[in-house]
Amino acid sequence: MKKLYFLPVFFILILSWTAEARIAFDPETLFQRGEKLFTAQPPDYPTAERYYLEAAEAGHGMAQLRLGFMYAEDHFTGVATDLTRAEHWFLKAAEQDAGDARFRLGVFYRLTKNPPEPEKARHWLRLAAEAGHSAAQYDLAMMYLESGDGLPRDEEQWHDWMEKAAMQDNLHAVLALSRAYQHGLNGLEKDAQKSVQWAVKAAEKTKSRLWYRRIGDAYFTGEGNLAPDHALAKFWYEKAAKKGDEHAVRRLSEIQDWKP
Repeated sequence: MKKLYFLPVFFILILSWTAEARIAFDPETLFQRGEKLFTAQPPDYPTAERYYLEAAEAGHGMAQLRLGFMYAEDHFTGVATDLTRAEHWFLKAAEQDAGDARFRLGVFYRLTKNPPEPEKARHWLRLAAEAGHSAAQYDLAMMYLESGDGLPRDEEQWHDWMEKAAMQDNLHAVLALSRAYQHGLNGLEKDAQKSVQWAVKAAEKTKSRLWYRRIGDAYFTGEGNLAPDHALAKFWYEKAAKKGDEHAVRRLSEIQDWKP
């Protein structure tokens, strides 16, 4: 009878231990443990790396992506930079489209790997860009202007991808388009109206007196195909003047004295 009594208890303990083991070695659990150590103050990068490795080897995409970062950079104390391992894990993560791994792998091939591999960079950036990643769209656009990478320059592609990024409020793209339309760069004709439209977006995002002043100047002078409009010029100059822009203050004085 005693054997019959203890046998179920023994099996319960075995089943309990097995369940705990499954939880302990679950890839998501391992990844989260790594994350806690990665973001701790101070961080414990070597131990985090071990957890990430276990999760990554079990196919956890975000752990693979994290390892790519750690091996690609040189500021994770206790973890050696290893570009071969970085490429391996970035690629694993990108193949399953984990997080923004496709964008990160494109950046790796473009800027980190030595020598760079522009064809691979464009491939992965394009996949990310086509999925709507605005930073990938911007970087892909810039690659179409770069020389010396063995790939053809294509200003039309630059404009298409830059506009896609700007439409998602990517600040770098917004600034690039405003300047390109202002000065007639990268295959675009000068167009003050379009330049100011993007400049307004830049001003709204940056709250910078320089962009406020830029818009004020365009309306004050009637730049290019933009009609002079002192009311709008005053509106933007006042924003710049509140931030201490002396040029805007002088122009406001001129507008005050201006007679139509």
